Amino acid sequence: MPAATAIQTEFFGKTWIYQVGALLSALLVILCILIAILFAAGVLEPKGTIRPTVAASRLLLISIPIAFITVLCWSNLLARRRALLRICQEGLEVNIVGRGSLDHVHGLPTSIKLAWLVISMQGFRRQIGWVPWESYRGVVVSGVPTMRTLTIHGTVAYPTFHGDEIKATVGDHVTFYGSECRDSLQEIANAIETTSADSSQWADLPSMHDV
Repeated sequence: MPAATAIQTEFFGKTWIYQVGALLSALLVILCILIAILFAAGVLEPKGTIRPTVAASRLLLISIPIAFITVLCWSNLLARRRALLRICQEGLEVNIVGRGSLDHVHGLPTSIKLAWLVISMQGFRRQIGWVPWESYRGVVVSGVPTMRTLTIHGTVAYPTFHGDEIKATVGDHVTFYGSECRDSLQEIANAIETTSADSSQWADLPSMHDV
């Protein structure tokens, strides 16, 4: 077993917003289905001239996108059981969860971003990336206090496994947002910089292969 290290090596993401979202959206889905059943059975009568079967159908249609939001929240909760960033013997391991192509568009309503994550299925995607120490070039924390970002510069390989074959897409940086991390971005950056500067302690760190 690797020796204990005083430096924090695992940094997890926030999950409370997904817990709340999963609970509320699941309750809404159940409520829609129950009221639809009551309409269809004639126990409740909708207001106006709308027929009970039509009202029940509309409620069921409304429940479908809400159910997708429930699944999205649960998917993100499960993915965030693994650390978003790990400092390892071989380098840095990053866990990119539910990133969408509209995340960087400022001023866009959250509802539109959320709808795009569901429609495009990008919100269900997870990528594990590796930044070897040999290609690590530094970490930068930037942005205003309410929109802080942490950018790791270096070769980032995202491997995919096809049987015995390994293919990888490669990038030159990876970014984390303050809104998604439990720890402060500056603390994460300090841990990365301290570790990268002292190769003598790399052997005491967990391996990327330890899951």
